[in-house]
Amino acid sequence: MVIQRWQSVFLLLAAVFMGAYSFLPAATLYDSPDIITVFPIDFPGNFIGNIIIALFLLVTIFMYRNTRLQRRMAITAIILIVISAATGLFAIGPLHGTEPKITFGFSACFLPLALILTHMAYRRILADEKLLRSYDRLR
Repeated sequence: MVIQRWQSVFLLLAAVFMGAYSFLPAATLYDSPDIITVFPIDFPGNFIGNIIIALFLLVTIFMYRNTRLQRRMAITAIILIVISAATGLFAIGPLHGTEPKITFGFSACFLPLALILTHMAYRRILADEKLLRSYDRLR
């Protein structure tokens, strides 16, 4: 099977990044006596949300026959990724009463990458719709 549409590639990469983010360490907290590594799997609500977003992105790939629905699903995925990032930051922040030094891991950039890739897929879906409308005008 060959993937021929760029939005499918972008959505697949976004789903892979969301899945990888769910299992890799997101941050390290340096409290006075301890060093705590924070994984998204430690927060069940955030973890389940990230897995659902990854599955949602995979389902969006196969909606290529209905570009209007695929476009709506891409916008919904963008909103869900932003909500996931906000809840992840909120969950990491108040872990302790004092302000620990937080160092974000390399997987913390997976959420912005998934957001950018989903937006790029959305733009490609719009371009496909525009191309289809231009072909309809030629008929």
